[in-house]
Amino acid sequence: MEYRDAIDFLDGHVNLEATAGRIHGLSLDAIRGLVASMGNPQSDLTSLHVTGTNGKGSVVAIASSLLTAAGLRVGSYTSPHVDTVRERLRISGDLINEDEFAELVSDLVRYVGALDEQPSYFELLTAAAFLWFSNEA
Repeated sequence: MEYRDAIDFLDGHVNLEATAGRIHGLSLDAIRGLVASMGNPQSDLTSLHVTGTNGKGSVVAIASSLLTAAGLRVGSYTSPHVDTVRERLRISGDLINEDEFAELVSDLVRYVGALDEQPSYFELLTAAAFLWFSNEA
């Protein structure tokens, strides 16, 4: 799969960030089914989950910088992106490259095909981050 094909695949799924959940409904069933079919790659990771209204990006950048300086390899998954969807996935500050991104989405296509409930754009990217971080750990 090429990078442009990966973007087209993602764009073919409902974007809850744009619709605020009005179309798809709000449920964790799709993401749970997707990561279960992938072998739950999120279970391979130690996580720091940053939530809140404001300042999440700054907190993630500071935490990532501190942990990287301490010698740890740090994966960051943030949203939304400004310029390219690849901004959302970083390891130790470096964006995922187009080829790796396309490969991840190609893997997702295989998993999604076997699901009863189709994941959203955000859920697909979340699963891609889990898979990439697990593969790179």
